[in-house]
Amino acid sequence: METKGLVDAIKHCLQLVHESEPQIINEKLELAEDFCKKHKDDDGKISLEVLGRHLFPEHEHLLLNVAQNEPYNLSERVSIDNTGLKALVRYRGSDKRMSISFDADLLTSKTVEFDSTTGKLTFNQIPMVLRKALEKG
Repeated sequence: METKGLVDAIKHCLQLVHESEPQIINEKLELAEDFCKKHKDDDGKISLEVLGRHLFPEHEHLLLNVAQNEPYNLSERVSIDNTGLKALVRYRGSDKRMSISFDADLLTSKTVEFDSTTGKLTFNQIPMVLRKALEKG
């Protein structure tokens, strides 16, 4: 649960600092995932202060301040679950009839496009196996 809170706090901070720069946001998300995986201590935790300085050198206390307050309420050292970190670099969602998952960088490359006004998600390229299955009907 701590990892999900951390992921949400990182995304919140990135929106504050790089709101209109989706390419930088994706780069920072990848950087955060890599940092968390490589810098966990023996207890499987990372320091929010160190991670914050790494991701936001120009706003070094931003992540710590955001993550330790509502709605995240994280401690300075956060337990990291590698599976939960995937949310930094992947979008996913599902309901009873559908499941969708794709890498975040596909949005910036325009392979996948999202129209926030209509809620429409467009795939300009799909996996070959899926395409063949659709063509067979």
